[in-house]
Amino acid sequence: MIRTAEQIYIAGEGASGLAASDLFYKLIRSGKRANYVESSHIALELASNITASDVLVVFSYSGITQEPMIIARQAHKKQAKIIAITRGETSPLTDISDVIISLPANEKLLRFGATNSLFSEIFVSSLLYLSMISPDLNLLNKKMKATQELTNQLKLRK
Repeated sequence: MIRTAEQIYIAGEGASGLAASDLFYKLIRSGKRANYVESSHIALELASNITASDVLVVFSYSGITQEPMIIARQAHKKQAKIIAITRGETSPLTDISDVIISLPANEKLLRFGATNSLFSEIFVSSLLYLSMISPDLNLLNKKMKATQELTNQLKLRK
């Protein structure tokens, strides 16, 4: 779904937002049309443009966080595909998602730091990215070299 989507929308709040931004940065570097912003307000404005040819990837360990749920409901309303990365329990998010990637439910929702859940979400972010790029490694290699040439201008020379 990610490979064939016209645009990829990514949502996540708090610690889940770190995994969301990780996937976003990987996707844009590989040339995909991806959308993610940390501001919930702007993310909702972006979500108003989602279409049936797009996919939404939602990172939400709890599956009940309001901001990504509003975006997911908008995607569902517009018939976009929804991929949920969430703990392995039924939630409002799992109820409307097309694909559910279950995380271990070994962390309570009241936590002193989203340690296990964040590691799990980052791992899934990397797996999604690697599975998406694997058929196009030659093309991706050219894109990575092009971005490296451009970003090398930001590095100090000895």
